[in-house]
Amino acid sequence: MTVRETAAYTRRHKDTVLRALREYQRTNGRGGLRGAQPKPHACYRVRREDADRWMAGEPPARPRLLAHA
Repeated sequence: MTVRETAAYTRRHKDTVLRALREYQRTNGRGGLRGAQPKPHACYRVRREDADRWMAGEPPARPRLLAHA
């Protein structure tokens, strides 16, 4: 979801969502809302599961590492 879609889904202001996304980056994934930004200055993408965890007050999920065969 985009920032606007996430804001509508969580019923929060888009600035609040952006603040949570930046907090995730600033704290190295220990708090805030997990999202992906493919390139610098590109729009963020947020998974619905991550938005649900943020709304529930749970810590962000750690990225899964792929096992090499």
